[in-house]
Amino acid sequence: MDYCIQSKKELTDKGIYAQVDNSGDRLAKMIRNGEQQRIPLLAVVGAKEVESGTLSVRGRKIGDFGALSVPEVVAGIKKAVAEAGVFTPPS
Repeated sequence: MDYCIQSKKELTDKGIYAQVDNSGDRLAKMIRNGEQQRIPLLAVVGAKEVESGTLSVRGRKIGDFGALSVPEVVAGIKKAVAEAGVFTPPS
């Protein structure tokens, strides 16, 4: 959970709204709830992501983007906002 809080702080420090779901629900239910709430971008964090220092990012319209670092997520979001487009990770 510490890595989630740290990642959230990095995102909010860059002006990006972020929330941590610590409801205790199963991962599949948390993802489904996020999709039902029409959240445009979800970052899933498990043991593998904590170990590698990444976030597993899923877009509502496009699907799974794979593992991205927090700076890559920030860059992709800022680009999408600037271009009024859809999130794409930096190449």
